Amino acid sequence: MARDRGKGTETSNAVTGMKDAEEFKKTNNLTYDQSRCHLIPKVLGGKGTSKITRFNLVPCWQTGMNTGKPSMRTYETMAEGLVTGDIAYFGANDAIFYQVTPVYKDANSTIPVGVTMSADIQRADGTTEVLFPNVYVTNTYANTGLYNLGN
Repeated sequence: MARDRGKGTETSNAVTGMKDAEEFKKTNNLTYDQSRCHLIPKVLGGKGTSKITRFNLVPCWQTGMNTGKPSMRTYETMAEGLVTGDIAYFGANDAIFYQVTPVYKDANSTIPVGVTMSADIQRADGTTEVLFPNVYVTNTYANTGLYNLGN
């Protein structure tokens, strides 16, 4: 993903597993906020309102997998700083290979237990630098290790 990353969109479409996430919340008598996490974030051009949405959005805890420390946002911010020019050592012809893979308990799961994230800076001269290696972010409430939303 180079600086010309396209425009991301908010989440407005139905998301596979969201009804299961709401049921988990109700069954466990929880009031915590849930969200629809962009795998490729909006700030990097990720879509939330198109036919491909079902491949880019997953149910998650708002505080935990989506935001908090560490969270998906922790790593998104690193990549965002490069493509927006906030971090100077990213050249105009450099690119980021940004990858987020949802991790499911089994083939019948509709909500990931977490995600694995990685990003590499691909330089215009053909070299590659690791921005962050394979990191795992769990889908638990507020990174407490409790209430993993994955099914």
